[in-house]
Amino acid sequence: MEMTEATEWTPAEDFDTGLTADDWKEILEDKYFQDKKPIGLITLWLYYKYNAPCSYTELAKEYGRSIGYYIGGMTQFNTTIADKFKKKIHPFTDEKGKMVYWYLPFVARKVSKENGEDGSFIFKLRDEVRESFDKLSEERRQEFEKMYLKQKEEYEMNPKPKIWVIAAGNNGDLWDDFVTNNRISIGWDKGDLTNKDPSSKNLSDFKNAKIGDFVFSRKGAQKFIGFGRIDSEYKYEESKEDHKNTRSVTWLEIWTEQPKKTNASYNEKQAFIEIKDKNKETDEIKDVISKYMFELKEEECLEKLQKSRQIILTGAPGTGKSYAAREIANRLTGNKAENIDFVQFHPSMDYTDFVEGLRPIKDDKGQIGFERRDGIFKAFCKKALENQENFVFIIDEINRGDISKIFGELFFAIDPSYRGEKGKITTQYQNLVESDDLYAGGFYIPENVYIIGTMNDIDRGVESMDFAIRRRFTWIEVNPDDTQSMLDSGIPEYAADAKERMGALNKVIFTNPSLGKAYQIGAAYFLRLNELNGDFDALWAYHLEPLLREYLRGDPRAEEFLDEMKKAYGVEAE
Repeated sequence: MEMTEATEWTPAEDFDTGLTADDWKEILEDKYFQDKKPIGLITLWLYYKYNAPCSYTELAKEYGRSIGYYIGGMTQFNTTIADKFKKKIHPFTDEKGKMVYWYLPFVARKVSKENGEDGSFIFKLRDEVRESFDKLSEERRQEFEKMYLKQKEEYEMNPKPKIWVIAAGNNGDLWDDFVTNNRISIGWDKGDLTNKDPSSKNLSDFKNAKIGDFVFSRKGAQKFIGFGRIDSEYKYEESKEDHKNTRSVTWLEIWTEQPKKTNASYNEKQAFIEIKDKNKETDEIKDVISKYMFELKEEECLEKLQKSRQIILTGAPGTGKSYAAREIANRLTGNKAENIDFVQFHPSMDYTDFVEGLRPIKDDKGQIGFERRDGIFKAFCKKALENQENFVFIIDEINRGDISKIFGELFFAIDPSYRGEKGKITTQYQNLVESDDLYAGGFYIPENVYIIGTMNDIDRGVESMDFAIRRRFTWIEVNPDDTQSMLDSGIPEYAADAKERMGALNKVIFTNPSLGKAYQIGAAYFLRLNELNGDFDALWAYHLEPLLREYLRGDPRAEEFLDEMKKAYGVEAE
């Protein structure tokens, strides 16, 4: 099945689903989908509410959450619909022979960039789906709105999820139920706990775990067979024979054929327990956690960037802030390098470099004069004005420059609420701007321009950022664990050892009275192992020890602390 040209909708009659408006009304009223696949229902509701064709990118801009939230939710939802109505629907495959189900609720066409459309595909509800919404009672439509607001609120309330482990019954005998019904459950039934706190820590933790937390399901003492995300509050299912305490879960990974081994040993009394020290886990388990934590961090950053149009990633040196900034920029621009620009601030940078200023030129007679030239940011904004796609400007080490001097009048224009022509300002060199210039009437930041800054709070000798600039950005902390996944692609041969050493070293740094969390070592430092041919001792001697020694300068116990860190890192004895 191939998509049509940008100007053409995929003909609904060519992709007959076999589903009627009554079938869809049944789906929309089915509590199973509301409980098990709410994201799909919410997405359909938002398309109905939006009342116009749009891409997932545009939907995310309008209603929040990440693009991946809608794509993943609809993929699971459509697959479930296909299974439920398999006797009625007509299956289709893509050009690679893979089954596809997006056509069940939608007709689609490719995005037309010439028309200023954003994303990859434009979707609109099939007539029968829209008709089914029209047939719903006003009360039921309000329930959909409440579902959307509840999911939105719950997501925003849990930016730092915990990781739990749950026993899938006796030797995994509950696993089929877990997968089939997209849930987890726990025994020791003591009635409905909704309005009371149980004395058992297992039950208490199970009840109080937050939506958005992650959970490993285990079989036996040391085998993990699944990994998912908790999607509902605690529920007591009276109709079940046992294990009546339940939570809804979206399963992200399943390993029943080749379970993941854990370093921990669990027993029946530890039916539900938190993983508090991820560094003690096996490399496989840490990789799973790192993967989804980084994706979650990316989604958090992307969602906040779409809302505020500018964010600052802050954290210890080497935590991968620049790497994360580029990954976020790639996702927002659809991996278009030409729509991304990068600059690193430094103490000598000023307004003329960033916005505009006078530059010396030599005329035909060899005489020196001056002419106005666009700075790097203004030139970038001009490029964005001529294209309705997303553009991302990355400012690395944003706090190393004199922000007030560099931004000048942009203090007003950079405010997210003043993007576009309503935020137009007169620059210092406005009288020299040519009449045919795109900014002849004044400078403003286009609405399709997003800004990502990075900074290290611990950099010594760097002045604190102007508060007027601070309050115009959304701030996001990046921790060492958030970007560990860069090691898997950057140094695959040494990644496992690097993660183990980094975890042990950071644990010592975290508890050190002279340092703490802000001084932990990030994954980026370990990427140097490629040029050092995997020599961890050399990495310590040439890069890590000098850095830590600088951190501890003037501390009377510096050598004692360094020896402790060296031991944790695992440098071979001389």
